[in-house]
Amino acid sequence: MTTVSATLNEHIHHIPILSLQAPASWRFTPLGLVTGQSVTGTGVFSEFASSWTDFFGAQSKSYNRKIQGGEEICKTQLRLACVEMGGNAILAADIDYAEVGGQKGMLMVCMTGTAVMLDNTEVMGEDARESLSVLTETARTYRLVKRFNEIMNKSQPQLHYTKSLFA
Repeated sequence: MTTVSATLNEHIHHIPILSLQAPASWRFTPLGLVTGQSVTGTGVFSEFASSWTDFFGAQSKSYNRKIQGGEEICKTQLRLACVEMGGNAILAADIDYAEVGGQKGMLMVCMTGTAVMLDNTEVMGEDARESLSVLTETARTYRLVKRFNEIMNKSQPQLHYTKSLFA
């Protein structure tokens, strides 16, 4: 499975995430909803620094970094879910932000989108097209291996012993 992980890490960023619902000239099959969530604590130092930033009306670099980190986590989750479904692109993506927790101090980033199987990957350009092809084949192999393992585990006789056998 390490080669699967390495292949995913190398190529996953080529899966496009678009807010468009139907890009011009794309032929695709919708597969289903994909989601990603990230909740990050702001930390005491961020809270202290942000109070000064707020006082002076400036941008909070600390919070911006945390939000960007949450966005990247969500994008990765969307892409992985898309690949698991057999897709190679995400359309109609939406992103939301909120403060959560009883005392706040937690930043939540949520993303949703529709995983699709893009039929005419040539619209993506040569590099992306090759990566999407590799990802599609890797995901297909992964699903086959996973299904094979499930079948093999079910077909193995299960030994059930009761305590009376060992008494």
